[in-house]
Amino acid sequence: MFSQHSGCALPLVALQYMSLRIEVDVRPLYHLYTIIDTEPSNATFGKRIRPDPLNSEHYLNVFTNVATGNTLSSTNVNLFGNYIFLDKDERPFVIAKVIGYDATQWSKVIFINRGTNHKVQKNASVMNNAGVIGHVIHSSPNSSKVLLITDGRSAVDSLFQETRESGITVGTGENICEMKFVPISAKINLGDKVISSGLGGVFPKGLVVGRVVDIVKQSQELFQDIMVEPSADLSNIEEVIVLLPNQVE
Repeated sequence: MFSQHSGCALPLVALQYMSLRIEVDVRPLYHLYTIIDTEPSNATFGKRIRPDPLNSEHYLNVFTNVATGNTLSSTNVNLFGNYIFLDKDERPFVIAKVIGYDATQWSKVIFINRGTNHKVQKNASVMNNAGVIGHVIHSSPNSSKVLLITDGRSAVDSLFQETRESGITVGTGENICEMKFVPISAKINLGDKVISSGLGGVFPKGLVVGRVVDIVKQSQELFQDIMVEPSADLSNIEEVIVLLPNQVE
């Protein structure tokens, strides 16, 4: 079996006649987090600042997303886990603010304040701490256009986290997605998590897409009708993480 908690998927093998020892590397919490200043007017803009492990007050304030002193404030500091390990390597990323929404009711698009000047390219994956938001479909020097996964033009090659059954998560134009091409024989349950499969060349493997909220099986059909609720709240997005291409040495 595997742990259901993301990042804690330790394979636990039941051995009847053998003992099993799992060694866990425990490190101080300040090794796992990085403070990123996102306020352009600050001298530390764009830099990663680790909390001071010898200053308990500073560490506590940093952990609660508030930095003390005159340099940083709670409105321009974001706390992110320094553990975006995708495709077996740490993936570089930038933080972007949402600066606009598409005005039409048929399109699910947002605009962010990072572009080619920040190494943001077309097809870059966009996410937040809850999961996948979408991908970049156009990038200019200082802004980019992001297609949300709920848009009817969006398609994410996906897997069910538990069963590893595959399918395609597509947008419906509403605040929900549909997972297509899941065989009628596949055992899927309400609440099952859906993650990206890594296929298709846009989304790295293992990003949380959403969870199953409705299943319809019809015996004469080849595939199930499965509705997936996005894990990220796409109606209230303020900041996002944009994954950048891996650096090639």
